[in-house]
Amino acid sequence: MAITYKTKTPERVQFFVPPGDYTLQIIDAEEDTSKSGNDMIKIKCRVVKDDGLLGVSLFDYLVFSEKTLFKIDQFLKACGRHPGADCDFSLDCEELIGWEFQATLKVEEHNGNKNNKIAAYLFEDEF
Repeated sequence: MAITYKTKTPERVQFFVPPGDYTLQIIDAEEDTSKSGNDMIKIKCRVVKDDGLLGVSLFDYLVFSEKTLFKIDQFLKACGRHPGADCDFSLDCEELIGWEFQATLKVEEHNGNKNNKIAAYLFEDEF
């Protein structure tokens, strides 16, 4: 049996949260190579809503180059996993899944679509 209905012009649904500070949970992580040829971990996160359920998703990229190692330290500190200065530390993508952290999110627009990006990882200054 066929169901008949009157169609309308579809509206594009955009999934993002307003700029601000949020708790995020890593739901996927994979090793990759950056455009400049450096090792990179692509993490997929979801905003943890006030009711504990997961909300919108976004991606961030941890690139292992001299210019961006500070970001990896900030990420580890925000996740409560930074071992301290001058320590060798390995990141395993499978182990990242489930980690939570605080971050400031911003909204960016690209080709008419709005999405969230991490503006800053949030953490206490003390170890």
